[in-house]
Amino acid sequence: MNRDALQTDLRALAAQVAAVVRQCSQGRAYAVFGHSMGAWIAYEVVQSVSMPGMLMPGMPGMSMPGMSM
Repeated sequence: MNRDALQTDLRALAAQVAAVVRQCSQGRAYAVFGHSMGAWIAYEVVQSVSMPGMLMPGMPGMSMPGMSM
């Protein structure tokens, strides 16, 4: 059974996912999609990878209800 610690910081989780995207994409095209809370994570991942030398996702897709923040 997987016993990874639960993430309590959304931006820290997005940074971890962005690091994996950077490592795995190796300059190739990729897409990001998220639904509901996953859309928020996808948004933060895209923000994390928007830096010099990193390709932006070819098709960022996000689906979530309006947020009242």
